[in-house]
Amino acid sequence: PDVEAAVAELARVARPGGRVVAAEPDWGSLAVGLDDTEALEAVVAGFVTTARERGFHPRVGLHLPGLLRAAGLVDVEVELVSLVGRSRADAGEVLPMVAADPPPEVAEQLDRLPAYARWRAALDAADQRGDLVATLPMWVVGARKPGP
Repeated sequence: PDVEAAVAELARVARPGGRVVAAEPDWGSLAVGLDDTEALEAVVAGFVTTARERGFHPRVGLHLPGLLRAAGLVDVEVELVSLVGRSRADAGEVLPMVAADPPPEVAEQLDRLPAYARWRAALDAADQRGDLVATLPMWVVGARKPGP
């Protein structure tokens, strides 16, 4: 829950001149090619809000560069890696919100969202047509601890 403390600890234990690398997604940027874009937007927004209420940081990937700088690290480099799935089974491996049977902790969050039934139906329809595409940006950020 204390992201700043976690990043500060990464910086603390790195040796002078050592590199720190962190990778986190930005769940608010989940994109899925669905016909029902309103359900998509509602489910993503609801998932992010629910995760925040539970003490998680669903958009922390977006903030990693600043967090590493604030922890005293330098030479910050950023790379975005797109996680892509082309079916519910494929996408569900790394995007549990898209899985036909999401893990219980994710399913419990999703089941509370009013648009979730529409989301599931739109995912099923796209998957059956064979044109489902889901992508999530993964922020991979590296930095160096000052020193030799």
